Amino acid sequence: MRTVILGAALVAVLVSWSAGCGGPSGQPDTGTIPQSFQVSECGGFAQAGGILLGDPLGYCDAEVLHWQYDPDLSRLSLTDARAALNCCGEHSVAIELKDGVYLVYEKDLVGQGRCRCDCVFDFSLAAAGIPGGTLRLKIQREVSESGVRTLFDDTLDLSPCSGALVLDETDAGIACQAP
Repeated sequence: MRTVILGAALVAVLVSWSAGCGGPSGQPDTGTIPQSFQVSECGGFAQAGGILLGDPLGYCDAEVLHWQYDPDLSRLSLTDARAALNCCGEHSVAIELKDGVYLVYEKDLVGQGRCRCDCVFDFSLAAAGIPGGTLRLKIQREVSESGVRTLFDDTLDLSPCSGALVLDETDAGIACQAP
């Protein structure tokens, strides 16, 4: 049985700047980023973190990173939609600033064991204190059985205030249905 995992961390606020929309483990180099996260049940969210997950490819066609930036709150919302994983496991996602790179780290750990089925999950994250403009973003996923894989490692221009990036077009290999 999957449960929705909610988490929040609030320790220090990063110094942020913005003008309009243009404007893994270890210690982050500027303190902890205030954040909250949610991981969907098997099948994904209809909407996560205020981001509607409709996209031209269709939910089952590709794993897509949906993002939204609020310059007034210096808040970045990310939803990684359609991550194909084992139905059983402990899932989480967090963001930290490490060596000038915003590192999003998704986890799929064995926990109480694995099932004989796969599902699609959505990872949703909202982080405060994120400066506007262009930032370096790296997304990694750790799966107990296969280690750490980098899904994205590039710059993200926040000036449009929202967007979507295809992370993986590989067939999910399971009976996927749009939420």
